[in-house]
Amino acid sequence: MNTGMERFEMENDDSGAEERGKRRGTDDVPILLTAKEAAALCMMSDSYFYRLTRKGLAPEPVRAGNVRRWRRSDLAQWVAEGCPKNGNKRGE
Repeated sequence: MNTGMERFEMENDDSGAEERGKRRGTDDVPILLTAKEAAALCMMSDSYFYRLTRKGLAPEPVRAGNVRRWRRSDLAQWVAEGCPKNGNKRGE
């Protein structure tokens, strides 16, 4: 039978935390991102990313029914180009 301290140590064992914290390889990176993931990738708040999307200033998402996802490649290109105001294809 484990004592309270042994149980605490087992539950809070952080061995492997460094391995889990390492950045995932590019093979593990999703191609399509949620708005929250896209905003984080672009280093901006969720609300600002939503605002840019609504105004047609960010890349247009891919739609599948009610689900919207952003292509990682579109976001990377948009950021590489300096986040131009015509980031959305609708505005062209």
